[in-house]
Amino acid sequence: MPENYSSDLEHWQSTMAAAIRLGDDPAYAIYHRTQRYNRLDALKQIFPALEKIMGKQAATGMLLAYGDANPALQANLMYQGDDLPVWLTSLPELAEFHWLADLARWDLAMHHAWLAEDNEVNFPGWLRPDLQCVESAWDLPGWQDQGTLTQLPIHGYWVLGRQADNIRVESVEQEYFTSLARLKSLNVDQTPEPEDQINLTYFTGKGWLSAVAINQVSAFL
Repeated sequence: MPENYSSDLEHWQSTMAAAIRLGDDPAYAIYHRTQRYNRLDALKQIFPALEKIMGKQAATGMLLAYGDANPALQANLMYQGDDLPVWLTSLPELAEFHWLADLARWDLAMHHAWLAEDNEVNFPGWLRPDLQCVESAWDLPGWQDQGTLTQLPIHGYWVLGRQADNIRVESVEQEYFTSLARLKSLNVDQTPEPEDQINLTYFTGKGWLSAVAINQVSAFL
């Protein structure tokens, strides 16, 4: 392929990608509109509690605004929205609804638990890949998850994990929550902090460690 042709092709592709994502060029409006609403549909699947609490109209407007302000970084639209809770706290018009960010974190944790790999035999982390930790700073309005009929958490520290076709939710003490948060960022070839090592036996009994990590626990006893 001639060099100038390759250069032109790369320029055209990057220009079109930008236009589809940002919608600056009217010629690409149809592509931008399709991409925008595909993202909206994916976000609604990721954050069902937000739509349930906010109502369809308000949630749609909020999620479209979020999508416009935060272009998708991955082709798979089910892997997005990690920064939505922080983005919600930046909106002055939602300042009185302090618990919305907590609700978004809860939705996100549920979503990540469902997305985790089913086969975790060779997963290299200390914790199971589906295990999620959620801190709730505000009391949330009463609402039950459609899948598990589990009431959303109030102020406190919570661990979520997939169990068969359900999500198991458990309240934990802050000490354990902090320890789990540190372990979640480590691979088994990394040594946990001493204050986390003393919790490994307890975490094993709770079923929170990965299959690979369980074999490493005896080294810290």
